Amino acid sequence: MRPIFVALSIVLLPTVASAQMQPGKWELRIEVTSFDIPNAPPRATEALKTPQVLSRCITPAEAAAGPLAMMKRGARCTFDQESLSGGAFDVVMTCPQDDGRTTARISGSFGATHLEMKAAIDQTGSQAMTMTTVTTARRVGDCP
Repeated sequence: MRPIFVALSIVLLPTVASAQMQPGKWELRIEVTSFDIPNAPPRATEALKTPQVLSRCITPAEAAAGPLAMMKRGARCTFDQESLSGGAFDVVMTCPQDDGRTTARISGSFGATHLEMKAAIDQTGSQAMTMTTVTTARRVGDCP
């Protein structure tokens, strides 16, 4: 459950913002704002209530690659919709799972040193669930 939205946020941070993003160390704060996970153990649902903070270095090459190249690099997902204009983005992506699929509808805005995005995630199959997240990110310095 948690790895899905963390992975989406880490992948999409350089993806959607790379056209104008400054290279360097970025801090992401990922907050699950709602979720419906049938039969999830209480420990798992309790963990989702705590925002997660991660760091990610964006290299100059990643920043220069452009949003579409970054989105599609190494992804098993298909991009049903992709729009990037004037510091705003909208993406709909579908990712196959062993016995279902995950669809994420992601929108947000960004600048050279900040990003905010909202994601609505719908997963089918034996681990069916829905979840919404808010991710904020900011450049915090140079990469080590």
